[in-house]
Amino acid sequence: MKKYLTILAFLMPVLASAQTTVLSLEECLESAEKYNRTLHNAALNIQMAEEQKKEAFTKYFPEISANVMAFVAFDKMIQQDGYFPMELVALEQINPNLAALAGQPFAINELDKGMALMATVTQPLFVGGQIVNGNKLANIGKEVAELQSKLQTEEVLQKITENYYQIVKIKYNMATIKSAQAQLHAIYKEVKNYVDAGVTTRNDLIKVRLELQQLSSDSLKTANAHHVMCLLLAQQIGKADESIDVKEGIDFRKEDPAYLYTSPDEAVRYREELALAQKNVDAHKLKVRMEVGKNLPTVAVGVSLSHMSLGGLSDGAKSIIDSKSNNGMAFGTVSLPLSAWWGGSKAIRREKLALELSENQMKDAREQLIIDTEASWMALEEAHLQIGIAITSVMEARENMRMSYDKYRMGTEILSDLLESETLLRKSEDRLSEARANYLIKRADYIRKTR
Repeated sequence: MKKYLTILAFLMPVLASAQTTVLSLEECLESAEKYNRTLHNAALNIQMAEEQKKEAFTKYFPEISANVMAFVAFDKMIQQDGYFPMELVALEQINPNLAALAGQPFAINELDKGMALMATVTQPLFVGGQIVNGNKLANIGKEVAELQSKLQTEEVLQKITENYYQIVKIKYNMATIKSAQAQLHAIYKEVKNYVDAGVTTRNDLIKVRLELQQLSSDSLKTANAHHVMCLLLAQQIGKADESIDVKEGIDFRKEDPAYLYTSPDEAVRYREELALAQKNVDAHKLKVRMEVGKNLPTVAVGVSLSHMSLGGLSDGAKSIIDSKSNNGMAFGTVSLPLSAWWGGSKAIRREKLALELSENQMKDAREQLIIDTEASWMALEEAHLQIGIAITSVMEARENMRMSYDKYRMGTEILSDLLESETLLRKSEDRLSEARANYLIKRADYIRKTR
């Protein structure tokens, strides 16, 4: 049984690694562009803006309306009784039948149902430019949605890049811990030999054990951080149901970032943030025109067709009244919003103030973007210099560790100094991993802001 447990313990890491997908940065970014929900929602916003643009375009076409009315009365709508006037006798030579009705009683009981249908087609000719400007405003809305989509894409990909390199850094930290554990195990064996030989006390052995326990604790924390960061990255790239990891083969070659430099004044011309601010200004200009248009005369022409059908008529009534009739007319309208100017002038003034505000915001955005670009460049340069400093620190720490180890073996240095040398080496290697990851993150951020 023990044999099988040993085999299972050996195979579990192999099976776990077989189920884990190892991805490069390029593969993570490609997956995010396909499956990231934030980017998918940005694409939906573009489609919504496109539909709004199409909706605005329909305002160029005639407006068609149709009305249908039908009724059934509880009683006849035309009711009257009385006597035909005696004056009809005068018509005896013309219409004897009509003259014979003189003085005779009559009763009228007509019309208890009916139906009317009317269709109207109206074509606006002039509405103060509201249709034209409304279409331009809808087009700006689509362009804004596209710019926001690009900006969100860049921000999401930058965040994924940061998380990717943070995972790489954590993996380097894990490797540093393993290397330190191996070094301490070697020291532990030497100290144990010294204790067994009576050269030193067991206190030194306990000190090494405590250091090994601390490394085990750091290893657990680092492994947990690695797991959580991988889960976060998987969710960002649309692989939340999969176990993923990142490749360790990152090229940390030394390079001079000077070839990446772009003048801030030139770089901001291509920033989506500035383009969005400009679109905001353009939109407010159109809103001013729209408010002016609301207070201008409107002109429209149209055609109206109607059909009417009456029911509940007697044969006598039908002989003199057509129970069904069709009609039509062409018309033109001119609307003058005379009193609208009382409040309309205030609305126009409000939109002009909003336009001035948007222009100030655009100027402010440009200045802030220039500062942001310059700050990003300085951060990149600083990150590059930090790598050089960290490399020097690692080299010095390794040499110090080697010398401390040799001195300890010769008995010219105490164990505490040796352990302190090991700790300094591990911290310097962690700082180098941090510096390298930070440089790649700053590099990607600067390229995003200047390309």
